[in-house]
Amino acid sequence: MNKQQQQHEEAQGEESTVQHQHGGDQPIGLDSEEWNEPVTADEDFLYSSDENGPDYSYFNASVEFNKPNFELKREHHCGREYTNKHATSTYLSRKFQEKVRDDPNCSLDGIINDARRRFMVNISSKKAYRTKRKAREAIKGCDMEQYERLWDYAATVRQSNPDSHIAIQIDRRSIEERATFQRLFDGLGALKKGFLAGCRPIIGLDGCFLKGPFGGQLLAALGMDENDNMFPIGIAIELITYIGRGNVVPYTFISDRQKGLVHAIEELFPGIEHRFCLKHLFENFKAKFKDSELRELFWATASATNGDDFKRALNALEIAQPQNGENLTAAGWLKRLPYYLWSRAHYGMAAKTDISVNNLNESFNNYILKARDEPIVTFLEFFRRKLMQRLTLKRQGMEKYGGKLCLNIVEKLAKSVENSRHCIAIFDSIESFEVDGFNRTSVVNLQRRSCSCGAF
Repeated sequence: MNKQQQQHEEAQGEESTVQHQHGGDQPIGLDSEEWNEPVTADEDFLYSSDENGPDYSYFNASVEFNKPNFELKREHHCGREYTNKHATSTYLSRKFQEKVRDDPNCSLDGIINDARRRFMVNISSKKAYRTKRKAREAIKGCDMEQYERLWDYAATVRQSNPDSHIAIQIDRRSIEERATFQRLFDGLGALKKGFLAGCRPIIGLDGCFLKGPFGGQLLAALGMDENDNMFPIGIAIELITYIGRGNVVPYTFISDRQKGLVHAIEELFPGIEHRFCLKHLFENFKAKFKDSELRELFWATASATNGDDFKRALNALEIAQPQNGENLTAAGWLKRLPYYLWSRAHYGMAAKTDISVNNLNESFNNYILKARDEPIVTFLEFFRRKLMQRLTLKRQGMEKYGGKLCLNIVEKLAKSVENSRHCIAIFDSIESFEVDGFNRTSVVNLQRRSCSCGAF
């Protein structure tokens, strides 16, 4: 090598040159920003060589040479490799933290494709799952660690909101044994005050499964405000000590057809009305009876609002499927259940509503869907902040509206007024009206706020 060539190589070294042991010069520009990241001790994927193959040394251009790119000197003939033992799930989780933070529900295929595009490495679905899990734990905390922080979280909530009720139950057989979490009740004071002050005395009960590593089930109690909107009361159990037994205004519970729930409500809330969600009851009905006519008669029977209409619909159901031996008929299947659990004609008057489906809880389950796989403290904070925003938004909306009646109620009244065009009312000169319309005559008592049709 002559002197002129040596000077040329030294000049190239000042411009961020990486030396290669084979001949030839060829400048190569790198567009990826990942090559400009600082290389730390645990990100050392430096050398890949054998005795007869190429030998590369990767340097950070901005740190080593303070240049935006570097030049690979001498010609090389190696192919592209998509395997790298140093691209572990721990390393990749640090690189994907921003992606997981922005999109907690990002798919594993998306992580696999990003790893191939950004780092030129193929990873398996299992490694992508571990990468996402570790990134999420780094952002939101480990699930096990958050269970250990529950006591501190409960104390903080009680201190900031003294009316809140948080109860934690653990299982520990001895002092030396480590405690195991069993259940928790979270009732915020603002929700309790709002329910007792301005909501209808009807409570929807339902549960959904949690998707975290420890599983579990979330139980929720929801009320209905004066605008017929969902109003969460609390999650989990211990409603008795939280809202009382309904001695002043009797509560009405509506739930799915869960085993043991009827007896539990009768024992804890004696004399309280309980209803089944007709949507879930119908799912059980149509799984047993396939005839479309029977399904239509089911809704006619369950939705009848007075005793006469109920009897006619039930008789039609018996005629549509007569008794044949010992086989259980559709009418017989319904008769096995107490009428007050599923028939609108047998609902009580305390709640002043004929709601017969548990849509409130279904809406709540969708409302918290994104947080059902979060660690427990993260989930509780999601629940608290989400409801804080919801209550503020609802209050501001009603203040801006300014009407004497809630907007949804006004819309219902407008529909009733429109339908009243087909009715003729005759006053009895005391306190009642006889109303002719819709192929029937009903008696409306204004003092008792009742109608013989049974509908609300």
